[in-house]
Amino acid sequence: MFFASNGHKKGKEIIALETAREQADILFNSEGVEQQAHNLLVMLKEADETREITEKVLKAYQKEDLNSIWTETLKMGDAYGDMDILLHDRNKAWVKTLKEILPEGGVFIAVGALHLPGKQGAYPSLAKRRLHHYTGALILLGQTFTK
Repeated sequence: MFFASNGHKKGKEIIALETAREQADILFNSEGVEQQAHNLLVMLKEADETREITEKVLKAYQKEDLNSIWTETLKMGDAYGDMDILLHDRNKAWVKTLKEILPEGGVFIAVGALHLPGKQGAYPSLAKRRLHHYTGALILLGQTFTK
């Protein structure tokens, strides 16, 4: 919300890739309570492995290593939820919006790091459509790291 609020204050046009309600619905209602409980039990039963993978993901994020973030997250399987619903379907929807606005230039896009890598990630999807010629920056914990 920080980026949208700040951009709005500066008179920038804000285009949401999804609404807060849509995001909440995806995150909290895409799987039944039974499946969510099962996923939680799996994470608890495998607490040491879950903690180890989570630490590796965080370290990879701090190093801006998207491939390692993706590889480590895949080790969790669907314990955090159905990746098609949480990532892939959302990426496809976002790319439809982005392919319309990216050619105009001057666009700032904020998405979670896990949406970028992988065969169905936002970056490869944009590259397939030849919409990947932009300057990227990773903003992490209040610091900016430009590529």
